[in-house]
Amino acid sequence: MVKPFDTEELLVRLEVVLRRNGRAAKKEQEFITYKDICMEPDCFKVTVAGKEIVLTKREYLILELFMRNPGKIFTKNNIYESVWNEEYLGEDNAVNVHISNIRQKLAKINSSENYIQTVWGIGFKLI
Repeated sequence: MVKPFDTEELLVRLEVVLRRNGRAAKKEQEFITYKDICMEPDCFKVTVAGKEIVLTKREYLILELFMRNPGKIFTKNNIYESVWNEEYLGEDNAVNVHISNIRQKLAKINSSENYIQTVWGIGFKLI
């Protein structure tokens, strides 16, 4: 990380590292659920209302970040650095594109439900 850095950004990065280390140590099957979404991190499987959806690696990691922290607002910077493990330079549209793709894939199964909210001027959160 480049100094000066935001304390919240440091906490998010630490959570990601701890989550990765914790995942490697666990042997039993883990499920993450939110509303009608169910994730199986061990096999990168996601179901919505019982129907499996196919996500790219980055889409999966973004959705997992949101599902492990429902209601928490993530800036593009937080998301990019957590998922890509690179410094965010602020001009890349990749986060927006991936979130748009996730929204479309979730809406194909359950169009009546909104899952990801844009918090204008700040970032995104799972609602």
